[in-house]
Amino acid sequence: MPDNIAPNPTTSNAPNAVTNLIVTAVSVTRNDLTFQLNNAGREAGTVIERSVVAAVTDKAPLNFQPLVTVAANVSSYSDTAVQPHLSCSYRVRALSPVSTSVPAAYSNVVTVTSQGATSQHTSVAAYFGQWPSPVTAQPYPVTDGTWGI
Repeated sequence: MPDNIAPNPTTSNAPNAVTNLIVTAVSVTRNDLTFQLNNAGREAGTVIERSVVAAVTDKAPLNFQPLVTVAANVSSYSDTAVQPHLSCSYRVRALSPVSTSVPAAYSNVVTVTSQGATSQHTSVAAYFGQWPSPVTAQPYPVTDGTWGI
């Protein structure tokens, strides 16, 4: 850069965008986020934002709110406040160590839906004879919808 041209503070102080955001639904109450920092120590931290909507409203607009700010050079986070049956969308962005008015671009947006706890259903059926079959060791269906031997 020529000596007589001052650097643009908007671009020279802004950290690079965070990339490759990946979200894994680990359980019905936990989502793990990993992302790639492209700043070689030029970020003061990373803001993780989340938008939560009911899973049944697929067309709801995203309303991102700050979830947490992690320290510089941290590239993962576990969101343990997930509620069953909700869609969580995430995005992240690096913070400038120089000025909060010079933000980095947002990462990609990733949405995951918690399926909720699986319910345990107990079925009652009438069985005739020995269970299981001494010949096949497996039950077999009878044409009336019950299981027989």
